[in-house]
Amino acid sequence: MKLSIFLLFLSILLAQWEPLSLPNNEQVHKIFSEEDTIFVGTSLARVYKSIDHGQNWIQIGNNIDDFSYGTDVLHK
Repeated sequence: MKLSIFLLFLSILLAQWEPLSLPNNEQVHKIFSEEDTIFVGTSLARVYKSIDHGQNWIQIGNNIDDFSYGTDVLHK
């Protein structure tokens, strides 16, 4: 158990994390990736996708009136 925790901690320290730009500077509520595509659901119930590792974002569809439905789209 202690070895697993140590290895997890070590992998976090050695990871090369890069911040993503936020779509329209909105607060991201959910994030999902599929191969090289990143999908996010924002606090304004919008869904965006990025095909260039988060550098540019494209809104998918129109605004979704119900916030809970908007973020659940990512699970579908």
